Amino acid sequence: MERRAYATFKKVWPEKECIVTSLPISFEDYPDELHSKEDVIGIMAGDLQRIKLYAEKGFQIPQEIPVEVWDAYKKLIAAGYTKHLVR
Repeated sequence: MERRAYATFKKVWPEKECIVTSLPISFEDYPDELHSKEDVIGIMAGDLQRIKLYAEKGFQIPQEIPVEVWDAYKKLIAAGYTKHLVR
């Protein structure tokens, strides 16, 4: 989510400085009564898809996605974490 916010900010205001941050929280502590572990994983997959897709559409600046990260994304999609994807 932070990377998407940064990419959008830099697309709209490329000349401005931007620091995106959030509370330091472990993955294990992130799920709560509103978002299950499965929801969090699905949201993460959707955010990664958008980092690639939205840059291609010109909505955000492009960002490097390491091959191993994209490979992990594909495994999550194959495992059924598709609820938060752009269709």
